[in-house]
Amino acid sequence: MMRLTKATHDQIKILLRVARAGSTSVATPTLANDLGLALPNAQKLVNRLVHSKLLRAKRGAGGGVTLARSANELSLGTVVGLLEAANAALEACDWPVATSRRQTSNILDEALALFIEVLDQHTLADLMNDKFEPKRVSARRRKVSRGKLRVSGVGA
Repeated sequence: MMRLTKATHDQIKILLRVARAGSTSVATPTLANDLGLALPNAQKLVNRLVHSKLLRAKRGAGGGVTLARSANELSLGTVVGLLEAANAALEACDWPVATSRRQTSNILDEALALFIEVLDQHTLADLMNDKFEPKRVSARRRKVSRGKLRVSGVGA
């Protein structure tokens, strides 16, 4: 079973909460309270989301965060790839989901590519609407380039 880091899981919950607010800014203390996160942890996770260009921050009165792009435009594969890579780099994890390393097995590289491929079929809006229609992915359907798994940037 492929698992996400706790930080990535919490960041996806933050993205969902912010997406549900629409164009209304959501303050970090509100996010922490609503999601049961410690405020310092919520601040750290929101900061990473802003630096990953998934959230837009506004300071001052009426400030908070909003989605940088529409929930319909945010592919879960891209979101998970960006967050896992960023979280792994900051937390000194030796095997982030979004990167492929020459030291890992080609089997693991292929599994990671398929994991991201399945997530790429869905958006943040699908999670918001609890819309899930499983799609079959054949491990042999397309050849995976060994050692070249990359996640495209969201902010580009």
